[in-house]
Amino acid sequence: MLNLTQAFELYQILTPYLPDKVGDDEMLITYTKHVLTNMQGKDEDAYTRAMMLLTGLSRHQLVEFPVKELLDTFMAKLSENKIIELQKFMREFRHE
Repeated sequence: MLNLTQAFELYQILTPYLPDKVGDDEMLITYTKHVLTNMQGKDEDAYTRAMMLLTGLSRHQLVEFPVKELLDTFMAKLSENKIIELQKFMREFRHE
């Protein structure tokens, strides 16, 4: 699990790609799909930086994994690090 500083860093990386609104019953798979769809073709480096932060792996190590495994890991790590709750907290904290 990420520490507080890393969680804030993850939020900064993902902010441009996060859904504008998050419902109380938001499903992680829908949420993750939204994030990945928003990232697609725009900023592959953001995805790589997020994955490096979430996994502790280097770019070189990440490219050795199958895409499906990376996507599964991305979703699992977002869940583990409570990304939906982090987004809600940060938006409240910033009065967005």
